[in-house]
Amino acid sequence: MSISFQYCTRVRNWRVLILLTIAALSVRDQTIAADAAPGGTLEDYLKKIGYEPIPFEQTDHAQDFVEGVLNDHRKHRFLVDTGWGMTALSKSAAKGLKSYDSKHPKQEPATGADAEMVLMEKVTLDKVQLINQPARVEDLRADYIRLPFDAVLGCDFFFRNFCLIDCYKRRLYVHRTKPSTEQIKALDETLRLSGFADIPVDSRFLLTVQADINGQPVCLGLDTGAAFDELDDSQLDSLGLTILRSEQASTGSHIADEIGGNVIGVGSIGGHKVKATHPTNFRLGQRQWNNLYFGVTDLKAWGLAKPGTEGEAVKGLLCQSTLEMHGALIDVAQLKLWLRPEKPTR
Repeated sequence: MSISFQYCTRVRNWRVLILLTIAALSVRDQTIAADAAPGGTLEDYLKKIGYEPIPFEQTDHAQDFVEGVLNDHRKHRFLVDTGWGMTALSKSAAKGLKSYDSKHPKQEPATGADAEMVLMEKVTLDKVQLINQPARVEDLRADYIRLPFDAVLGCDFFFRNFCLIDCYKRRLYVHRTKPSTEQIKALDETLRLSGFADIPVDSRFLLTVQADINGQPVCLGLDTGAAFDELDDSQLDSLGLTILRSEQASTGSHIADEIGGNVIGVGSIGGHKVKATHPTNFRLGQRQWNNLYFGVTDLKAWGLAKPGTEGEAVKGLLCQSTLEMHGALIDVAQLKLWLRPEKPTR
């Protein structure tokens, strides 16, 4: 995959942040059933069949990170981002790494124009050491804010290393070799016996699933790097959505304000206005979720929902906190989204 989709957000309005993340996360432990595989925990089982766990950092950010060490022995923070096509390093993180191209890897340190692609000859993520991982050198910056990471693990990394991303238990699993047909079959059966439900994932542009919002089909990207769920502003009318308003009007007015803020994209994407909406009905597979709030913004600035482009079909994003809340396990290599069993609501 070679997606140039770059995504990072920060909401500068506390009302939006409350609506889109905190309200959802408050019911996390009430909705997910116990996580166990027959004969032990899921992590125990995955270790037995060759998956190595890498825990996410404990931070206050809405996004998830893993700590990494490159050849220079310095620590770097990697964003775990299924919405980012190619693994990326900031210019400072890539300093001193060898240039790389798929046919003729170069043996000298990357400098100047040669620094577009580099080779991470050795990268240690928590306790897991991997070799010869390519990365693109990018200007990882955003207007008005300081990004809390200097590297990104993208979809190429997840496919190359046959990754599972456990959004609920906050683990990244890598498998050094392609799992055998028997291992894949056994894993699928184990998850089903544990009550997991699987939903097919498409990878033609991002990792996407087909959802249903207010009775209408919608293609949504699985974006673990997103701070909150989002929809393109073109979907408001077609999905019968309305913008939420605050309970009180601004001083000097009888009209309640629309709830909104700003979303900041990496690099040249810049800042965009975001407003909030709450679908009356949301379905993903056989699951119905009624506690989702979406930010509404111009996602075409990120290459999504833009007519005539590869990303035209993708109309929105499901973020890490929503995937975590509903017990998601993403099997990137097998293109499956697994959802843990949910307890009946009282």
